[in-house]
Amino acid sequence: MPQLSTLIYCSRVSPDLHIGGVYDILEQSSRYNTEHDITGMMLFNSRYFLQAIEGQYSAIVDLSKKIQLDARHRHFAMLGHQRVVLRTWANWSMNLVTPNPANRSIFEEYDTPDGFDPYRLRFNQAHAMLLKLAKQTLMPASS
Repeated sequence: MPQLSTLIYCSRVSPDLHIGGVYDILEQSSRYNTEHDITGMMLFNSRYFLQAIEGQYSAIVDLSKKIQLDARHRHFAMLGHQRVVLRTWANWSMNLVTPNPANRSIFEEYDTPDGFDPYRLRFNQAHAMLLKLAKQTLMPASS
């Protein structure tokens, strides 16, 4: 049975990437991930990407190489790549979350004195943050 793994990385958004380009990444990622049995979640906050991808180990290694060559990202930094037994984002080929008033407290929990900087997160912190954001995304809005 192939080994599952989760890779979490962060990168800076290229200066010439516009918001439409982010949705292009999401669409392309969703299609590619579906074809390669990869699931995950991506955070975008206009300065950074923070992304978790999960699937067969070799597929994740191949995808991370593609991401590193993508001109829409700069300064790719792997926060960790770990073998796992179960997927965290099994139902999402790729989900996108952006900062908003409903999730502000989650971002603030991981802020540094200079604001949010995913390069300062460890794998477990980034995973926990993305998981909290995913759960918050799935929760119904309170009235």
